[in-house]
Amino acid sequence: MDAATLADSTWRDQMKTTGKARTQAFARRLIAKGYQALLVRSYASGTEETDLNLVLWQWGDAAPRVSY
Repeated sequence: MDAATLADSTWRDQMKTTGKARTQAFARRLIAKGYQALLVRSYASGTEETDLNLVLWQWGDAAPRVSY
């Protein structure tokens, strides 16, 4: 997944057209491989390259399994 796709502001249009955005399809592929989260750059207004978001797909009472 490249930075341009992650920053693409047309994700809502993609969802309307195809039912899911490219970033959602990417997340589903990662989930299928056992990943539980993704650390990505924030593209919110006013952020810099060093500003990050931790995107969690599942959470609960127990700590997640960590893979390196």
